[in-house]
Amino acid sequence: MKKEKDNEVIVKTILNKMLEKYGVDVDYVMEHQKIDGKNWFQYYTMTTTEYNAWKEWTMEYLKSTHIRKELREKEFMWFNLMWGLKIKEDDDTTG
Repeated sequence: MKKEKDNEVIVKTILNKMLEKYGVDVDYVMEHQKIDGKNWFQYYTMTTTEYNAWKEWTMEYLKSTHIRKELREKEFMWFNLMWGLKIKEDDDTTG
């Protein structure tokens, strides 16, 4: 049970960091799954630069949770596949 709770905290922390620039958190997007008719994960986007910064932060965070080095990259890729925001080009203003 504790491991499950720990995993939930890890997921929420990483999601909250990803959503930080929008002033929302995971609790908000779970309550507001549709925004302007789009799923929250399609409505919010990040640039390549933001993605790289978020990935770097996430890798350091995962290191602090004592996840083995070999698993951190794989865990991040799965996490990004499941919950990562759409990436738009740095100069793309269409969102």
